[in-house]
Amino acid sequence: MTPEAEDPNLVVQPRGASTQDLPSLGSKLHSKRRCRPCAFVRSDAGCQDGAACRFCHMPHANSEKMQIRPCKGKRDRYKKFVDKLMRDISSNPDSVDLAELTLPQFIETNPARRGRVLARLSHHAAQARRMPV
Repeated sequence: MTPEAEDPNLVVQPRGASTQDLPSLGSKLHSKRRCRPCAFVRSDAGCQDGAACRFCHMPHANSEKMQIRPCKGKRDRYKKFVDKLMRDISSNPDSVDLAELTLPQFIETNPARRGRVLARLSHHAAQARRMPV
């Protein structure tokens, strides 16, 4: 059994690399593909922790696809918006036309999020239509 398999907290450095050669502490496991990429290092503001960051600052194939979690306010607005539409659909399933629905910008600009919202509302509308009045 390898030492890192015995102790998941063990940090393994790439061969021939010292801690000073690495862009961050979290980059130590990069060569073993066991690191976790830093979500902030490629942002406009950059990573505030710098070399002390526990996440990897080395390039990753999917690092451009990483998205930072929306702020609490945005998540709350999303939840309120969806809850209101679901209440409207529950009271009258035919009152909301999903094809003509105007979505908030943070939903409309993200195709994956837009698809999830519309699928959720469509499913809810189908269930509401099946329920006896």
